[in-house]
Amino acid sequence: MEFNEYVTIDNIQQQLLITPNIEGTYETKINPKGLRLTFDKPFKPNTTYSLNFRNAIKDATERNVAKNIRLVFSTGQIIDSLAVSGKVMNPLINKSVLDINVGMYFYSDTLNPKKVKPYYFTKTDTSGVFKIENVAVGKYRIFAVTDLNNNLLYEEAKELIGFVKDTIDLKSNLQNLNMDIAKMDKK
Repeated sequence: MEFNEYVTIDNIQQQLLITPNIEGTYETKINPKGLRLTFDKPFKPNTTYSLNFRNAIKDATERNVAKNIRLVFSTGQIIDSLAVSGKVMNPLINKSVLDINVGMYFYSDTLNPKKVKPYYFTKTDTSGVFKIENVAVGKYRIFAVTDLNNNLLYEEAKELIGFVKDTIDLKSNLQNLNMDIAKMDKK
């Protein structure tokens, strides 16, 4: 990626959200007017990928965050264009929650968010709002997790969780999806 002015890159490993989740890792080379990402494994065929840089890129002079920088591309002929959006709340404190990981999983009767990472994911903003874009048509389960250690897995002892009760059969955009998160209690 190249920009027309000098930029700084802050905390790229924490800020960059790549969906769907990639296999392997990537290296970052930072240039005065941009950056280069080099991936160690190939991307899946016929898949739309989204790289969301969130707050990682800033102009070097004034340190203003370059907002909403996303790079979307497909390894096939089609760029998937569906979106799912909504809000995550903590009903115990009656507040929306920042940086909650909202993940979409391909439908499976045996889905376990403790062991399986989401296929698509994003984080909530300061208002608890999330939007997952460039999603393919299909059946999904949706979970919201505090994800304190950023491993994309739910850890029952430490993290809050919320979910949409029913399987989503996504054929068009889905808006105003609301989830409450809470500590799991098996009692």
